[in-house]
Amino acid sequence: MNDHYLRCVETDRTTLVQLGVVLGALAIDPDTGTVSAPGGAWDEIGHKPDWQTGLPICDPHGVPYWHANLRTPVDLRAVATALAPTHLAIAAGLAVEGRYFVVDAAGAAVPPAYPARVFL
Repeated sequence: MNDHYLRCVETDRTTLVQLGVVLGALAIDPDTGTVSAPGGAWDEIGHKPDWQTGLPICDPHGVPYWHANLRTPVDLRAVATALAPTHLAIAAGLAVEGRYFVVDAAGAAVPPAYPARVFL
């Protein structure tokens, strides 16, 4: 299983979810619009307060981030890299490292220092 810690400004939530669908890690129920992670787990956290200030964690422009956790059997980096040349949304998501998926310089998922919730 692969654990990923996702974040984006709330206006990009739909794009993040659609990216997860294209990568094969997320599914959207056509009747209810409910997001799920087939074979894994999807945990929408929403806005997360900074543990020191209690204020929402924000991007450099002061816009609050929306957070979610994803556990998936899909190797997102491998699938995204393979699809990027033909899928502009994936290429754009990869071009801005950490825009949606919190990763280190090598592209490995990095857990937050102070997670809101963790998978057990």
